[in-house]
Amino acid sequence: MMKKPNRLLNLSVLLILILAIGCSASPSINVNEKNRGTVSNPTKVTFWNINTNDKRQKHWEESIQRFNESQSRIQIVPYFYEIEAYKNKLSVAMMSGKLPDIFYYWSGEPFKYMVDSQIVADLTEWLENDPELSSRFYRGALHSAQYYDRIYGIPISLNKVMLWYNKELFAKYKLKPPATWDELLHAVAVLREQQVEPIAISGKERWPLLHWFAYLSNRIGGASPFERAAKGADNFTERSFVEAALLFRELIDRKAFMTGFLGLDIAAAEEAFIEGDAAMYLQGDWATEKLLRNPAIGYLPFPSIQQAKQYNDYYGGYSVGWAIARNKNQEASFEVLMHMLSMPEQTLYVEQTGSPSSLQQLEVDPTHMNAAVYEYIKAANETPKTYFRFYDQDLDDSRSQLLLDAIMKIAGSEQITEEEIIHLLQQIE
Repeated sequence: MMKKPNRLLNLSVLLILILAIGCSASPSINVNEKNRGTVSNPTKVTFWNINTNDKRQKHWEESIQRFNESQSRIQIVPYFYEIEAYKNKLSVAMMSGKLPDIFYYWSGEPFKYMVDSQIVADLTEWLENDPELSSRFYRGALHSAQYYDRIYGIPISLNKVMLWYNKELFAKYKLKPPATWDELLHAVAVLREQQVEPIAISGKERWPLLHWFAYLSNRIGGASPFERAAKGADNFTERSFVEAALLFRELIDRKAFMTGFLGLDIAAAEEAFIEGDAAMYLQGDWATEKLLRNPAIGYLPFPSIQQAKQYNDYYGGYSVGWAIARNKNQEASFEVLMHMLSMPEQTLYVEQTGSPSSLQQLEVDPTHMNAAVYEYIKAANETPKTYFRFYDQDLDDSRSQLLLDAIMKIAGSEQITEEEIIHLLQQIE
């Protein structure tokens, strides 16, 4: 991947702007502090994570409390932030040298930039010295945070984007769960005719719209076009991207997305779907527990596009994890991660959240779970799957923003031609 020469300048400008409006980094911890804390003076490990507003966050809060109460040498000091605020805060911390001990990251090009900036601890030896911990991960999990044959992050879940649908609404209007694109368009037409919102989606955050474009382009051309574009060997005017954009626009023209979707946030879109105000929802299985509280909700893979060659990969993979700051207390921080990645804690994580773990051989108890969530996790663990990675994470920040902007313009334009779409896609470079 060719480096963008203005990345450091962009980060500097971001730092100045955020500091100017009063955003400050969390208090720093003494970098010379050793893992020798006492009851009165424990080693403090700052932990930054995103605010999920669901049982994932509740689990981590309780896991931290269990750790803090189990001993007195180390105390975790947690902070949870809304996603966009977190991204800004992390950028400021990177530039100011005041990163927390442990922080949440998205894999891909942004995390590689942190590695190249030498602000992330190399965890290779820690993991090699703890083969029991390393052996818990699914094959390929640790590779997602490996650069230059060294491991810099710990993936915490294995997620995929599914098409969720309301079984009661589909039965009421005699619709089949859509396995093909034509079946999806038929369902949209029938639902609109019955004055039912076909698809819940958030346009405000942009990336939920990208789910649709990414799946469509992958179903048409497979993973190779994006891999070439990400490496700079090709661009987004390759035919599979253009065709995907045209199909995506067809959804807009058919009013497939719920009214006012461009201004909806994820919480509002998700609530509309769970409450039965929309019939379908394309989202990651990190939301499994919340979605399957409604027994009317089912799920299926993204529909196929009827062409000569079929592609059936899932959008997702090991996309998020935790990293340790290079200049902080690595020994205490790794001990914290060992607790949070222990088999008991990860078993509780899956049972309480329904989000698939990056660890294998977890023996979850079905009596501790919603029956539908248990069946989902059981199926996810039993059937090997192949993945293509999140587009916005695998591009450098500049191209990621250009791609998201292009998708928003395609979705938000009153009318748009194929030539105008190609022009938008040409700008992603």
